[in-house]
Amino acid sequence: MRYGNRATLFFTLSLAVSLLFAIFLDPKSERFSYASKDSAILVLDDLKYYNIKEDRVELVIEAKRAYRFLDKDVAEEIKIFRDSSQKEEASASTLVYKNSNLYLNGEAKYSREDGLKAQFENGVYDTKNSKFFTNSKFTISSKEYIARGDYMIFDRKNSEVEIKNIDIKYRF
Repeated sequence: MRYGNRATLFFTLSLAVSLLFAIFLDPKSERFSYASKDSAILVLDDLKYYNIKEDRVELVIEAKRAYRFLDKDVAEEIKIFRDSSQKEEASASTLVYKNSNLYLNGEAKYSREDGLKAQFENGVYDTKNSKFFTNSKFTISSKEYIARGDYMIFDRKNSEVEIKNIDIKYRF
């Protein structure tokens, strides 16, 4: 076989292999980018985590599936309880913890024993500054009122709330 035929065969095989990779490993697909860019270090199914301080359970976290990445943690179908009594509960379809922020997505809910409830689609909780932010439609209700809006900042440290486009109905 002459040199020219070998070079042609090499380039033909290289082209065929490249086409196979392009067909079966589409670089635009989520599966490919997930595997190549954000490979999970750890994957846990049916997670139940207890944060215990001294003589009591301080926090309980349950998730259908949880992922640990180099730069973030992700949980699906998550529920968080303030303590094991479940008097204070938060849940979301997806929670991402990255750079000291909690990103809540899809049917996020919060409830307390005193009847206070909140529901929203997307929100961010800044753990360093104890501030919660949402620019999605939300509903907050208690025994006395129902409030609906589409923008809120709640500063937990200073007990301040900023809300835009709010509609409040009191129950008598």
